[in-house]
Amino acid sequence: FTMLGRTNDFRQLKRSLYIVAADVESTEAVCFGAPGFDHVPISKAIQASTSSPGIYVPVTIDGRYYVDGTLRKGLHASVAFEDGADLVFAVNPQVPIDASSAVRAGTMGPGELTRSGMPNLLSQMFRTMVYSRMQSGIAQYTRDYPDKDILLFEPTRDDAKLFFSNVFSFQSRRMVCEHAYQMTRRDLLNRADELEPKLAKYGIRLRRDRLEDEQRTISTSLYGEMLPLYVAKGRKKRAQKGKLATGFDNVSELFSKAQ
Repeated sequence: FTMLGRTNDFRQLKRSLYIVAADVESTEAVCFGAPGFDHVPISKAIQASTSSPGIYVPVTIDGRYYVDGTLRKGLHASVAFEDGADLVFAVNPQVPIDASSAVRAGTMGPGELTRSGMPNLLSQMFRTMVYSRMQSGIAQYTRDYPDKDILLFEPTRDDAKLFFSNVFSFQSRRMVCEHAYQMTRRDLLNRADELEPKLAKYGIRLRRDRLEDEQRTISTSLYGEMLPLYVAKGRKKRAQKGKLATGFDNVSELFSKAQ
């Protein structure tokens, strides 16, 4: 079926889409969208691929039970490489917090992680597993595919705002998206000298003017909208106090208020 003009069928897509999940009983990785697994609805495949063990129950598909593909390994870049990709952008939001660095950066207080409860401690353990496997996986891909490139993007490990954000809160999600957008822009700008020659091989270039634009937000960049109300109000309030307002400072202040 289709919804809002979008298909839920892998076979009707113009581009290849592969969604990886892990079979609970065999522990093998399964690539939905590949031949033999392209009859599964895309939405069902996504549900299985995001079913984190211990948080969501396994998803039943064709009599088998599936969970998040990280059960098998942290990065499945080989799926893209084997399908002909030469450049892979890997995004890993599951980064463990470095508490000492976060305290020095002022994003959390001393001992806050251990006092924050079992869910956050379990999250730290899960993130550590994913992070370490991601690092070893990229090293392996470099050896196995020397003529191909992987560019990894992930949060800094001193950023407690993302770590402690409530993913089940709609307002928090909006703030997380804006915060992640600004941090990604900052990361791209900081790594520009490293990334530009790698991207140039594929005819891709960085728009430094947009990365340096302090007024840019998700809403203004994607939809050409005015600043979101909660961003505009924050900037107006700071302007009245005679302080310079930046997108980065605004997001940090919002997170402090949300916690």
